[in-house]
Amino acid sequence: MISPKDKDYSNRMDLLFDFIKDCKGGKTSTSYRYYYDKMHNLLTTPNPAQVESLWTEIKMFFDILCKWHEDVHKHNYIGYLVDCGEKMSEIYNKLSHSQNLTDLVKANLKLSCIEDLEELSYQERESFNKIRKILLLFNVLTCDKFGQKFPFDLYRDNSYDVEHVNSQTDNPIEKIDEKKGWIIEHAIPCLWVDRRETDAQGHFTQSAVAARELIIKGILLLKDFKKNWNKDVGNNFKPYRTEVENYYACGDSSKSMANKDSIGNLTLLNSSINREYKNALFPKKLRTIKRSDQEGAYIPLCTKYMFLKYYSNPQKNVSAFSMMRWQAEDQRDYTNAIKESIKTII
Repeated sequence: MISPKDKDYSNRMDLLFDFIKDCKGGKTSTSYRYYYDKMHNLLTTPNPAQVESLWTEIKMFFDILCKWHEDVHKHNYIGYLVDCGEKMSEIYNKLSHSQNLTDLVKANLKLSCIEDLEELSYQERESFNKIRKILLLFNVLTCDKFGQKFPFDLYRDNSYDVEHVNSQTDNPIEKIDEKKGWIIEHAIPCLWVDRRETDAQGHFTQSAVAARELIIKGILLLKDFKKNWNKDVGNNFKPYRTEVENYYACGDSSKSMANKDSIGNLTLLNSSINREYKNALFPKKLRTIKRSDQEGAYIPLCTKYMFLKYYSNPQKNVSAFSMMRWQAEDQRDYTNAIKESIKTII
């Protein structure tokens, strides 16, 4: 939890010596030079007391790191601060001056009001960086609440970043083979399951009828691709994709999905899983997450809970149909869960 992302230490002693050197005011030199200046005279004029003092200092700082690691709360908060770019020496000095960890996390987060969280957007660089911090903190606080250590080693080793839950229609699919592939591999298989949904009386629901209509549209589009590829046919793909994505975001292809760039439609995923399901619909993403989890891939706890609808309204009857889509109310409930968690900090 203390190893910075931008440094690849070959052993733990190097990290320890850098930590001591920075805490003792030697930030402009290397740890080798810091100790060389203190010890080179001992080669000609041995001084056991000075050697003992240096070794005692090393043991003291090592004990500090051990205590940080053994305390679940300190492990989680300090690991979070290090991941956000705070230097360990600065954390140590602030804690030594009676500042508490919650205040340090709050200062790093730079979120003055909890409602500001809903104004953040994936498309704005400053907002994006803040969203990433908030989603990581949400996971860290969830682990902390359960008395668990957040696995910073797994998180840092797997290139986790902010990804959309419902796909972005403006994430382009340009090549004809990719367009046909999206219809065959993503749209029709998901819609094929939904076409059978019935109500309590055994009648097909409105959503099942909509799914059937979208299947037919997809098949006709594939036939157009096969018979006569031209610009007009190609332009028909984007409206169809928008209809299907709105169907899985709203339950109705005629409605527009909720703000896709807000934090309620964002989560942390590693790059390999994201590459696999980049343009997939929610049902396929859910299956990908489940399979990756079964295969032992690390999925951040809140990402897993979000896909399994743990944050969605428990009073609402969660049907198999609603489990297969990420709708506006799911985004709202997920956003509220993040806000409730972050409130403990700000």
